[in-house]
Amino acid sequence: VFELNYQGAPEIWGKDVESVVRNMQHWRADYVIIYQDDNEVIDPKWVEAGFEVMGSYEWSQFKDDFEKYKKINIENLRWWLVKYNG
Repeated sequence: VFELNYQGAPEIWGKDVESVVRNMQHWRADYVIIYQDDNEVIDPKWVEAGFEVMGSYEWSQFKDDFEKYKKINIENLRWWLVKYNG
């Protein structure tokens, strides 16, 4: 990530279905991590677009492990590992 963090670098981030699919195709990725705040279930738009949930990581379950680090709101933050089948 840090190697591609410069002006004009290829895009690696995406928050909507279209940009995530485009980035996965560009990077030839089979899996991607998306995140959602305040959601216990993945937004249906991802499944409808052809993504399959492989697993999730709920940050708040491990909040004690992050006490020494920069303060971020992890109370309702969840990551989803998904595979694109589109």
